[in-house]
Amino acid sequence: MTGRPASQLRADRNESRLAERVIAVARALLTMAAMLVFRLDPPEPSRYTTAVTGVLFAYLALAIIVLIYLLRAQHIPRGFPLFAQAADVGFAGFLTLSTAGPSSPAFTLLLYPLLAAAYRWGFREVMMTAIVVDVLMGIEAFVLGEARFELNMFALRTIYVVAMGAAVGFMAESEKRLRFESRGLSMVLAHAGHRGTLDETMALVLAAVRTIFGATTVMMVVQEQEAGSAWLWTTDAGPEDGHAPRAQPLGTALTDSYLFPGPGVAWHTVAMPWRGRGGRFSAVAVDARDERIQVPAMSIPDAFTAAHPCRSLLVVSAALSDEWTGRLLVVNPAPGVPREQSVRFGMRLAAQVSPAVYGQYLMRRLRTRAGALERARIARELHDGVTQSLIGLEMEIVVLHRRAVTQVPQMADDLARVHGIVRNEIITVRELMEGVRVGEVAAEDMLDHLREVVNRFGRYTGIAARF
Repeated sequence: MTGRPASQLRADRNESRLAERVIAVARALLTMAAMLVFRLDPPEPSRYTTAVTGVLFAYLALAIIVLIYLLRAQHIPRGFPLFAQAADVGFAGFLTLSTAGPSSPAFTLLLYPLLAAAYRWGFREVMMTAIVVDVLMGIEAFVLGEARFELNMFALRTIYVVAMGAAVGFMAESEKRLRFESRGLSMVLAHAGHRGTLDETMALVLAAVRTIFGATTVMMVVQEQEAGSAWLWTTDAGPEDGHAPRAQPLGTALTDSYLFPGPGVAWHTVAMPWRGRGGRFSAVAVDARDERIQVPAMSIPDAFTAAHPCRSLLVVSAALSDEWTGRLLVVNPAPGVPREQSVRFGMRLAAQVSPAVYGQYLMRRLRTRAGALERARIARELHDGVTQSLIGLEMEIVVLHRRAVTQVPQMADDLARVHGIVRNEIITVRELMEGVRVGEVAAEDMLDHLREVVNRFGRYTGIAARF
């Protein structure tokens, strides 16, 4: 992953400032080394010695000033890296032009801008710097003329600059790719640990994955192996949008459209336009042993491409548990990244995120069940304590009411009123008890639960009801 699809994940302000400080220290040390070399072996022609020495002193002073500024600065101006890169190239160009041009012993100073570009940016910027250096060497050769121009040396050094730039740029790009992937994994895992509902967690995770890959849409399909039921989460928003899609249940036909057979555990397909619209895709696939699979052109179900038009598709399958499997689908990931690299990064992403998301699901489920058990305990205590006491009190009031009707008629109405109050309180406590008791009901227990609810309704209200 080069980081081009999500440049906001590449480097924060502190990282950029640290990089500029390192480059500034290297600039000052290199300038001091050049001053020592030219003092021990004065450059030719001798008429430029004073000018070269003056430029070295001036550039050393500038390098120290820049270093002090970077050590104290809290942020770096936006155009500072480009300005510093141009100054480094111009400084090296002046020294080589003043000391025999492309054949100058100061030629190694032209390599420093390549290293600085690699440390700041990546492969593309390094190669652009290499081209600028070669053009600068060509201008120097033209200015110096045939008397001091060595064609063989010029050709060798221009080739050397390009080769050196390609090597340094490739290594820098690889290092930044690893850093980008690490930052992306950290970002997704942070969202996977979100303390919210499963829909909110999935929305944050998918939005982060979309940002990392620069995709148009990211989907997650989760299927229960035993029942065969499946759910789909989809997002086309970034993590900052706060959009929380809910799980969409998939029927059998739609499940086959999203969980269609693939050539491996993970694969990255790109449309083959010469095969016609929506027809065939070239694929790069990796199996469960992380080995690449040779895949001929493959097809994607028409129902999927109709719902999600795509020119490329990254698919990663993952086992969430023994009972649940998942599939991550990244629609139209940004180009510019080797497909095999995207596939392997997607596998690492799924391997890290799937257990975290499933763990959050299990934790919330455990908390739900613990809450249900606690509510059931409270309901039992209400039933065995307060409810029984109120029922006993109601029976005593009924007995007193019957005696009062014959013995103390003037108290009968008051006892009837008290009996009504106690009866209402018993009903209220029972309703509260039933509300507390309601908790998570497993699918296989749903019929028994509904039957018990109806039976309790009949017992408490006296209304005939049957399930």
